[in-house]
Amino acid sequence: MNKESNEGEKKQRGWWWKIPVGIMLLLSVSLAVVILNINSIAHYQVNQALERFLSGGGGLDTVDIQLKAGRIELAGLTINPPQGYGTDPLLSLKTLELDVDLTSLFGDEIVVDQLVLKGVSIVLVRDKQGQLSPMKLVVPAEEMSKSEAPESNESNDDSEEQAPLSIPAIRVNSIRFENLSVRLIDQLADDHWSAGLHFDLAVDDLQFRDLLNQDILVGQVNLALSGIKVDQPAGFSQTPLLAVDQIELTSPGFDLSASRLPVSKVLLDHLVASVERNPNGVINLQLLLDSWMPDTSPDTPDTAQPEEIAAAQSSAGDKPATKAGMPTLVFEDIQLKAIALQLLDHVDGEPWRAGFDGLDINVRGLEVGDFAQQALSLDSFALDLRGVAVDQPPGFDTENLAGLERFSVTTGGLDLASSELVITEVLVQGLISSVIMPADGLSNLQQLNDALLPATEETSDNNSQPEVEAAVSTSENRLPVVLFEQIRIQGGSFNFRDETLTEEALVLPMDNIQLEVTQLRLLDDNAAADPASASVSFELGQPGDLPTAYLVCVAAIGPVGSGVPPVNSQVRLTGFKLDTLGALVPPATRTSLGATGLDVGLALALDTDTINLYAAVLTDHNIHYDAITVRGPLDAPVVKVGAILAGVYSRVSDGLLNIGKGGLGAGVDIVEGGVDVVKEVGSGALDIGKNLGVSLFEVGKGVATLDRQELSEGLVGSTRGTVGLTFDSVKGAGSAVGGGVESSVSELKGDTRVQAWDEGIPTRNQEAIQQAQEALAKMPYPPVTD
Repeated sequence: MNKESNEGEKKQRGWWWKIPVGIMLLLSVSLAVVILNINSIAHYQVNQALERFLSGGGGLDTVDIQLKAGRIELAGLTINPPQGYGTDPLLSLKTLELDVDLTSLFGDEIVVDQLVLKGVSIVLVRDKQGQLSPMKLVVPAEEMSKSEAPESNESNDDSEEQAPLSIPAIRVNSIRFENLSVRLIDQLADDHWSAGLHFDLAVDDLQFRDLLNQDILVGQVNLALSGIKVDQPAGFSQTPLLAVDQIELTSPGFDLSASRLPVSKVLLDHLVASVERNPNGVINLQLLLDSWMPDTSPDTPDTAQPEEIAAAQSSAGDKPATKAGMPTLVFEDIQLKAIALQLLDHVDGEPWRAGFDGLDINVRGLEVGDFAQQALSLDSFALDLRGVAVDQPPGFDTENLAGLERFSVTTGGLDLASSELVITEVLVQGLISSVIMPADGLSNLQQLNDALLPATEETSDNNSQPEVEAAVSTSENRLPVVLFEQIRIQGGSFNFRDETLTEEALVLPMDNIQLEVTQLRLLDDNAAADPASASVSFELGQPGDLPTAYLVCVAAIGPVGSGVPPVNSQVRLTGFKLDTLGALVPPATRTSLGATGLDVGLALALDTDTINLYAAVLTDHNIHYDAITVRGPLDAPVVKVGAILAGVYSRVSDGLLNIGKGGLGAGVDIVEGGVDVVKEVGSGALDIGKNLGVSLFEVGKGVATLDRQELSEGLVGSTRGTVGLTFDSVKGAGSAVGGGVESSVSELKGDTRVQAWDEGIPTRNQEAIQQAQEALAKMPYPPVTD
């Protein structure tokens, strides 16, 4: 019996080890089945989740999960838009590849070998109620248990208090986004509006060591944006508001918590922008910003309760202190290429345009830090602007109000924190400008200004001026001196037309404008610094078949600081014809001058307080006139004007010579009602007349005087040897006054003397240039004004 009992016990004990083995075998088989069919299971579950939780549904073509290799591949993922948001998928993904180092899951840092997304398309739509499509993407979770939510929240709160949130470190060896596109569509507007772009991204060795403390390391970064396009809002032109062919950014890597963030290269290629204002005064850019960025400003402090303010302050005090100061951005190379901009507006209901066709900017070694500390420097800078054009307002000539073929600026190293900034060269080519004063007295510039910048109510000077002065006086950072090594204007032109002075318009076309300035110092109060050298010249086109006149000015200009800079200057105007001024010079005045053409010379010595200016005229009949002298303090100079010249000036009310109210800075007032000098002088009485007394010109405390003896000498012969100016005799011309009192000098065109004078204008201009340069070299610097 015992034997049978023992055999029964042994039989029962033999089954126990088979049960766990059987369970293990069953689990193994089940796991093997799951592993073998994991892709099918995952594919089914993902598609079920997309259909169940997303309002528009979606689908996934294939799933490939390789557990042993730690690899997941998805292909053909589509997320459909919610109903009413169009037919384009909200998200479509061609492929996604994720490789994870499985052994790292058991360590302190999760390592992702690579994350690759290819062919991603995102379409965001805003409906007519102003809601974006992602806001209605997920089906509301109606089955969520409301009773469990508070318990879970309480437990979460307790857990947060007991154990702070901990995020494991993550390292991604490689991230690749290839052919990713984003498109934004607005159905809220009357006409559908859209914007979009494509981009590719490559990041190597991205380390999230401590996200909460911004301890993030980024390896090499390559970002490329392309096909950027922003449509115009409804009601504007069909030209895109913004279009960019390409933007590239590369970086060798950086630490977000470091003090310097390096960027290897920034490239922007072919940007075209169109900023427009419609006839209703609405600007496209502002309309778009207001549409997408509604006012979300918080309540003002007056509306906030004291307890709310205290709570906010307490909450802010609990936050960890952020790192003081901003990191320095270091850009090795910045290239902005082929940028074009147009401004479209309406003036008196007519379209108006301004803009430029091309802008290139190249910057090397740019470092941008704290602006409050003027922490900005660069190794080199080059700007090249081309094709600038500004339309005339309606009612004027079809030619542009202004235009520019090219404007360029180049520099070497610059540092705002240094005491001096050096601009290597400023070049202006093909600058054109046209200023027109119609008979109504409202110039094209004023009409355009009034149309584009209508007057607005401003605070009174009493309220605003003290604030400006206080800001200037309390400023601790002094601006550095700016040194322009060379400034050049080549081939410019300026056309002035005035229809208010006489019945026939006064036209002064200036062509071939040339300017060159070397070593000009700005924002410099050091009077002992070396002066800049400057020269200006242009050709003056004269009406009809009259020859071209020439003007040249050479000068030595001291540092331009807060006051009037010291200046020595010599000016020569060669071949000027009185017919250019038309009826501004009456026939009798022409007769008294005894000439139809003038060579004019001017010498100027100017310091911070006083002026010494002298101008003289030599006519085509070899008659010399002392035209004008201005001497004395700037706030009250003494002005002496030759009688003949006064007769010309007196034809103009408030016009040709406007020196200034407080001296040189504001006005020589010209008496209304012309005075015909020759009418009095021609009678032999040398009676200048009541309108040419001491009341003719008043400048501060100084009074213009007229020298009768000077007038008499000017009419009968020639005076020479004026200090600072030298005029040689005109070859082939006598000194006698031609014509009678009643005849106009303009009738003397056929005279051999005038012909010889006209033909010699180009030669005399070259001689005048040389004379001006020699005279300037003899003027002592600093200027002597005594």
